[in-house]
Amino acid sequence: MSDTTLPEDTDLLDLLADVSQPQDDALPQTGVPFELERILAPIFIRGEQYGTRASTLAYARSDGRMVLHERRFGPGGVSTGETRIET
Repeated sequence: MSDTTLPEDTDLLDLLADVSQPQDDALPQTGVPFELERILAPIFIRGEQYGTRASTLAYARSDGRMVLHERRFGPGGVSTGETRIET
């Protein structure tokens, strides 16, 4: 991708799906128990009771059109659908 090329929606949504786990010594100390901190550390959280339920892009194009693109997820991070609306 060059400096003048904008990323595709799918590339941006894929960034939001990152499940990379940081090293334990890189975890913040937010006051929650250590094991919970590990669960909450990735960008995309896969949990049965708590986790990422939607990844959404919303932006205006240079021609004035608006775009909303969303991926939805259920428990465990299972995909439940995707919607893209352009006006």
